[in-house]
Amino acid sequence: TMSKEEIEVRYYYIKKTKVIVEYIDKKTGNKLTEDVVINGHEGDNYMSENKNFEGYDFVEKTDNANGKMTREDIVVKYYYDKKTEDLVVKVPENPQPENTEKPSKPADNNNNNKPINTPSTGDMLPVIAVSIIGIIILANVVQIILNKKKNN
Repeated sequence: TMSKEEIEVRYYYIKKTKVIVEYIDKKTGNKLTEDVVINGHEGDNYMSENKNFEGYDFVEKTDNANGKMTREDIVVKYYYDKKTEDLVVKVPENPQPENTEKPSKPADNNNNNKPINTPSTGDMLPVIAVSIIGIIILANVVQIILNKKKNN
């Protein structure tokens, strides 16, 4: 309702900021992929994550991989070393039986000495990104509800 009384209104602003996550080859300094950017506001919590890169082993990360966002942008770095050589497992040839009986099924020697490929794991970044976005939206909704209750 409108009245003739003076009303004082105060606005409080929270600065937008971001966390930049870099994935780097430790020996060359080259980036292994595009930076991941986590947008938010000063005081928001953030979490970054290690990624898997084919042909590389994770070595270390900076101490600020998780924390609260500040006024200044934060840069998180994950370092990796290139693998020197991939492990190849060779299947030994089937030994010949000592007895003179004929085997019931001929041995398949066509696949001997071929490397065995192991399955690779999938990238969880899309799942984690959607989860983080959902948590941020949920936190904002709760904050709006609490502010409305406080004002009533």
